[in-house]
Amino acid sequence: MQKILLDQKKTVIIKSFTVSPEPTISLSPTLTFIWPVDGSSTVTQNFSKGTHNGIDIISSSTTNPNIVAVEDGTIYKVYTCTHINNSDDTCNKGTGFGAYGNVVAIKHNDNTYSVYAHLLKDSIKVNVGDKVKKGAIIGQMGCSGWSDGIHLHFEIRTVLTDPDSAVNPSLYISKKIILISK
Repeated sequence: MQKILLDQKKTVIIKSFTVSPEPTISLSPTLTFIWPVDGSSTVTQNFSKGTHNGIDIISSSTTNPNIVAVEDGTIYKVYTCTHINNSDDTCNKGTGFGAYGNVVAIKHNDNTYSVYAHLLKDSIKVNVGDKVKKGAIIGQMGCSGWSDGIHLHFEIRTVLTDPDSAVNPSLYISKKIILISK
């Protein structure tokens, strides 16, 4: 399993290589997506088309870290759920986000969507229709919905309501890292 570690300075460590200042995902020539977790974090579960349509990210922080918008966009959907650590698949049933708990979906200018799931209860700071800038805090990492622990489930989709439209964010991070010297 490939692990991507970020420290407080937004340095990315991929295996034995270090790149700064932050990873980017490029799905279109006009957008570059930043890392969705503020602070030190690690990918614990990779993308697997059809079975796990995103990546899971945990933090080494003792508090719930902020989750940030990966690119400018408009808040397209906000779903809330009262379940915590619950395998009951009734959260957001029929929405394409079943068991994701507290979820925010942002529509970007290239018509892709970033999806942030399992957010901390009552931490969501945005509403449907809000315009957000890259790096804006949208909520905090949590454990809502069907979740075994505090983490962010992060997806990029081309069709919001179709989980099968998800693309692997890790591939874009590992292939599209930009080196910027300080």
